[in-house]
Amino acid sequence: MKFSYIAIFFVVLMSCGTNAKLKYAQKLYDEKSYAEAAKVCESIKDDSADKNKLLALANYQMLKMDKAAEAFSKVGEESMSAEDKLMYSEALKQSGSTGESVRIASAISEGEGGKYVVDYQNPLLEEPLSEIKVYAEENSTMDDEMTPFYYLGGMFYMSNHQTKFSPNKKFAWNGKPFMQIMDTAGTSNHLFKTLNTKMHDGPVTIAEDLGLMVINRNVQGKGKSGPHLSLFQKKTSTIKNAKSEELPFCKDGASYAHPYFNGKSNKLFFSSNRSDSKGGMDLYYADLNDDGSWGEPIAVQGEINTDRDEVYPTLLTDSILVFASNRPSGYGGLDLYSCYMNRDGSWSSPKLLDQPLNSTKDDFYLINDPEMTGKYFMTTNRDGNDNIYSAFIPNTLAGDWEVQIANNSTEEILRGLPVKIQYELSSIASEELTTDDAGVIDVNANGGVINVVADGYKQAQLSYSPPKHAYFRSVRQTLSLTPVSSLDVNGKVKDAETQNPIDGVLVKIVGPSSIDTIRTNAAGQFTQGVDLKLNEAGGVYDIELSRAGYAPKKIKGVKFESAGTQLDLNALCDLSLKKINVGDDLGALLAIQPIYFETAKWDITPQGAEELDKIADILLSNPDFKIECGSHTDCRGNKNSNLTLSSKRANSTVKYLMSKGITPTQLKYKGYGEDQPVNDCRCEGAQQTTCSEEELALNRRTEFKVLQKDETIESTLTVDPVDATSYNGEENSGEPKVITGGTEIRVEGEPVTLLDPLTEDKFDYGVDVTYQSSESISQNKSLPAGKLYMVQVGAFREEIDVEIFNGMEPVYAEKTKSGLTRYCVGMFTSYSKAEAAMQILHNRGFKDAFIVGYKEGDRVPVQSLDN
Repeated sequence: MKFSYIAIFFVVLMSCGTNAKLKYAQKLYDEKSYAEAAKVCESIKDDSADKNKLLALANYQMLKMDKAAEAFSKVGEESMSAEDKLMYSEALKQSGSTGESVRIASAISEGEGGKYVVDYQNPLLEEPLSEIKVYAEENSTMDDEMTPFYYLGGMFYMSNHQTKFSPNKKFAWNGKPFMQIMDTAGTSNHLFKTLNTKMHDGPVTIAEDLGLMVINRNVQGKGKSGPHLSLFQKKTSTIKNAKSEELPFCKDGASYAHPYFNGKSNKLFFSSNRSDSKGGMDLYYADLNDDGSWGEPIAVQGEINTDRDEVYPTLLTDSILVFASNRPSGYGGLDLYSCYMNRDGSWSSPKLLDQPLNSTKDDFYLINDPEMTGKYFMTTNRDGNDNIYSAFIPNTLAGDWEVQIANNSTEEILRGLPVKIQYELSSIASEELTTDDAGVIDVNANGGVINVVADGYKQAQLSYSPPKHAYFRSVRQTLSLTPVSSLDVNGKVKDAETQNPIDGVLVKIVGPSSIDTIRTNAAGQFTQGVDLKLNEAGGVYDIELSRAGYAPKKIKGVKFESAGTQLDLNALCDLSLKKINVGDDLGALLAIQPIYFETAKWDITPQGAEELDKIADILLSNPDFKIECGSHTDCRGNKNSNLTLSSKRANSTVKYLMSKGITPTQLKYKGYGEDQPVNDCRCEGAQQTTCSEEELALNRRTEFKVLQKDETIESTLTVDPVDATSYNGEENSGEPKVITGGTEIRVEGEPVTLLDPLTEDKFDYGVDVTYQSSESISQNKSLPAGKLYMVQVGAFREEIDVEIFNGMEPVYAEKTKSGLTRYCVGMFTSYSKAEAAMQILHNRGFKDAFIVGYKEGDRVPVQSLDN
C-alpha cells in the first residue's frame, strides 16, 4: 500500500454506452479511484487502445504489474507517450520480462519526451550480496502489514487486517480496506485505539524525547483541495485523547505523507507533491522550533529528488538517509536508496542498495531494530502483499570507499593520475583506476587494506575499518604518496643474436645535468642509482651502451617512470648489442650516413668527417680489429679513371682515420671503381646510363669491412665492482667473490645488511635456492625487532598448499582477527631491497604481490617506516 485517497462511490453504468463508460472511468482515474476505474474499463467490451491504456494505467497505479503489462501490450507502442513507455517498461520489469523491458525503455528517443529519456541500466544482472540475509517476519499474514515503528519498547505497524476496531470502507485507490495501527499481536492495540479513525491511519513516527508524535491520515477535503493525505501531530502525554492537530503547512491541499522524525535535530522528514516538487512525490523536511511552531518545508537538496516518486524517508543515524524511489534505473517498482550527509551539510549522491534488499517488486521503509545490532526491518511486496521483512547486514560489510590521492611533498591533489590498486583479499582482483577532477578514486571497500602503486611515487597502504552502518554510506580518506626522488635503475644487456648476457658493457645514463656510468657484471646485469632531482627535463634520459667487440648503441629520450624506487630498463628499451663479426660492414652496423664525395674529387667533406669519427671510435675501442676501407664510384666516365679515383678516395679515408689515432696495422684500403654498384646503374661502352643523379650518388660510397679479429689479444677493459646481489655466484678474475651461508649475504670485504633475503637463482638474484620443505608453515612467529619490509603474496581464508612457496625463504604466515592468513616472503631492512624482491615475484606470476611494513613486530603502513 503506497498512497491513499478518500473513497469514491462506484456507480455501475449498465445502460451507458462505451464512450460514456470510458469517460466516467477517466473521471474516476483522475480522482485517483484506480480500483473503480479499472472495474469500469473491464466492463467495456470494446477492446480499443484508449480503453486498454486507461486500464493499464489504473492497474499500474495499483501496483498490479502483470495486468498492467498485459493491457499495455494491447495498446500499441505507436499510441504511447514516452511516459507511458516508461511505465510499460517498469511493468514488464516487475513481471519478470527483463529483456523486453530494456527494449521498450531503450526505444524512447529524446524527441519523444526529453526528460523521460533514461540511460537504462539493468542491475538485475548483478549477483545479490551473499552477506545480506532477508527473511519474512513470522507474523506476516495474507493481509498487508507495513511501516513498523517502536514506542515504549514495543513494535507497532500499519495493517489492513480486519478487527473489531477496523472500518468497513475500502480504498478507491486499490479496493483494499483502510490501513490501521496495530501491534505485533495483530490487533488494534488499546494504546493507539484512539488514533485509528474511520479512514486510513499511518505511518506513525514518534520522538519520545520530545514527547511528540506525527500521524499520516486521509483528509476528505473540500473544494479545490479535494481528498489528499496530510500530517497530524499529537503529544504522547495525550495519546488516549482522540483529538489531534493538522500541521500548519499541510493545509495547502497538496498531499503530505510518510513522516519520519529525526529527534536529535528536531527535523521531520516526509514526502509531498507540493507545487515546488520536481514531479511526483519529493522528499522534504521541516524544523520544529523551540516554541513548538513549525518552519516551512524545505526540499532535500542534492540529487535525491527527481521527476519520479521519492517516498518513505527514514534515518538510520543523524547523517544516513534511506528512502524509496521508482526511478527507472532501479530493480523495479519502489527501490531502496541511501545517501549520507557530507561535512558541509550537503547530501551525497543516492546509492541503489543491492539485492536482496531490493527486488523487482516494491521495497521501502527501512529502519533499525533497536534490540539487535545489524538487524533491520523493511517493507516489501515481493510475495504479493505488503509485508514486513527482517534484514541482516553485518557491520563488517563496507560501503563505498573513496580515496583522495595527494602529493606528500607539495600537498597537491593529484588529478588524472593512473594508479594500480591491490587488495588485501586474494579473491579480489587488482584494479587500474584514474583519479578524477577531485583527485578521488572509488575503490573496492571489501578489500579492507589497499596497496596503491603509481608511477613516480613510492607505493603506500591504506586501511578501511568499516564503522557502524558503513554499508549505507561512503567513507573518504586521503592518502599522501611520497614522490620518488631517486631510482635504482636495473638492466641486463644481452647479445642480440644468442641472447647470452654480456659482461663488461659500459652503460652511460646521460641526463641534462649528469652522467652516471656503470659496467655490467658477469651476468650482464647492472644497477645504478639515479637522482631524479638533478634532471630538468622531466625524467628523460639517453642510454649509451659500449663494449669491445660489439657495435655501440645510443637510445635517446627514455622516460624514467616507475611505481617505486626500482626501474627495470629492459621494460622500456632494447638493451641488446650486435656483435661485430669478420665480414660485417661497420657502416651498416653503426647506421652511419654514407661517406659521399663530390664528383671527380677525393677530399673528405665535413659530413664525411663526422661519420668517420664514429668508425674511429670503434677502432680505438677494438685495437684487434682490422678493416678494409673500400671506395666505389658511379659508372660515368672512364673505367680506369674511376678505378684510380676510388683508390684515391679510399686512401683519403685511411689517412683521415690515422689522423684520429688509428694505427696503420688496423687499416687497409682498396678502390673498386665502378665494378660493384648497389643498383642497376651501369654504363657499358658508349651506352649512357638513364639513372637519376640520386641513384648514381648511391654508388659513390665507402664501406668499412671487418677483415680480421685477433682472438689472442686480451681486452684491457677494467670491470668496476658492483653490488653483490647482481652477481650470479661465479668467481671472476678481478671481481668480488660472493659468499653465501647462514642468514647473511655479503661481498668479501664489504658486508651487505640483509635479514634472510628472498633467494632464487632463477630470478638472477645471485645466490643458491633454498626450498621451503616443511609440510606446513607455522603462523605468528616472533619477528625481529626494529623496522622490517616484507613482500605479501596473498591472504587466504582456507588452508593452502605450501608448495606454492617452493623456492622462497623465509615465508612468514600471520593469522588475522578476521580469519585470514597472510603470507609474506623475505625480511628486508631497506625498501629498495624489498622492492627488488617484489619485482622478482611479479615476474614469477605473483602479479598482486606488494610490500608491507612491520615495526617492533607489529604491522604498520609502509610509508610510516620512512619517518
